[in-house]
Amino acid sequence: SEKWTMDRVNDRELFDGAVTLRNALYNISTDHAVHDRKMRTWTLRGSVYCLRKFPDGSSLELYCDNGKYFEDLEQAELYRGIAPIRMKYVAADGKPLTGRCDRINGDQAKASMDFLGNFYLRTETMEMFSDNGFYSDTDHSFLMYSSIPDPSLAKTRNAPVALGARE
Repeated sequence: SEKWTMDRVNDRELFDGAVTLRNALYNISTDHAVHDRKMRTWTLRGSVYCLRKFPDGSSLELYCDNGKYFEDLEQAELYRGIAPIRMKYVAADGKPLTGRCDRINGDQAKASMDFLGNFYLRTETMEMFSDNGFYSDTDHSFLMYSSIPDPSLAKTRNAPVALGARE
């Protein structure tokens, strides 16, 4: 980072400007980060970028406004700002999957991700829209739920996911 400050009273580290965090699993960059050493949490704010590369050669990129990572629980929460969270997954065979949503809750221990609010997913041949989505790497399954075909029906009932084929 461009600036680092240690708050010994609150046992926190403050990072400002061009913050880069790397470990064996992730490459992360952001404008500002706070590491609460006692709570073992990271708070990220401003232009958050995360790259995760997997052993099979696939990768996941995420762009958002802010987020939080809980080290002991191996959980992350990502939030939209003015723009939604953008994501790009590239499978081991090179096929892309792109999407966006308002919030992501990731759980490394459960190998799962919740995509919450205005969820959109696009493959090379299909676009899918839903209020929410859930991915389980353990089950190799993807669930899209709480969808409505017309936003005016949002308070009346849930309906099946909306699918569209690209021509």
